[in-house]
Amino acid sequence: MLSKLNNKNEITRMKTLFKYRCSCGNTDFFKIDQSLARCVVCGHDFLMSPSGVINFYRSTTSQNLYFNEIYKSVLVDSEYYENLIGINKLIHNCIDRITNINNYDFILCMRIDLFLKDNFFEIFNPYSDKILFPSVCFKPHHKCGLHPRVNDMMMFIPKKYFNFIKKFELCHNSWHDLIVSHKLSYEDLDMMLNTYHDSDSAKDFNPIYYIVNRNVNNTHRTKEIFDKYNF
Repeated sequence: MLSKLNNKNEITRMKTLFKYRCSCGNTDFFKIDQSLARCVVCGHDFLMSPSGVINFYRSTTSQNLYFNEIYKSVLVDSEYYENLIGINKLIHNCIDRITNINNYDFILCMRIDLFLKDNFFEIFNPYSDKILFPSVCFKPHHKCGLHPRVNDMMMFIPKKYFNFIKKFELCHNSWHDLIVSHKLSYEDLDMMLNTYHDSDSAKDFNPIYYIVNRNVNNTHRTKEIFDKYNF
């Protein structure tokens, strides 16, 4: 993950958003030099993908151990992949690793690169009995057929719908697919927000999160109230 820092002379420096532990033992921000991330102490270079993923050359990396340490007080399990497998495969693999799934009241799936705003915690309802998506997408991209086109950055699934998790894919068409293919009703589904917002917070204002390392758009483009029964 990268961040830009502008000094008074408007010269842009690049560094990692998080501190990482280098093989030399130092934990600090890494300097970014084109496609390389460089330790500020020993100068060792690590290859970096165009999207900002640092390759530490091992299946169990210092980066993985670093994040496990940060979240150890709340982390139940973790699994890291060397290759991209897609969000739905990640979700399904995670579900398969839960041996006591019915001990949980709900599952909340979301992208790892979301910064949750205070408003998310204010509106989040852990007791909802419906499958929830963040919002309907902004107009004119708000429909999939006759049904709402959902913001696919996250999904809330209460216990009574756990059997549906691996039967469909989290995508913009999820509402449509659950209605058409799985015969759920509008009573089973809802949004966390009753307003229209694109999933990409760089394109449209979002009141509950922003995607890190992208520009943040404060322009709310579709200022209407969403009513699933009058859509």
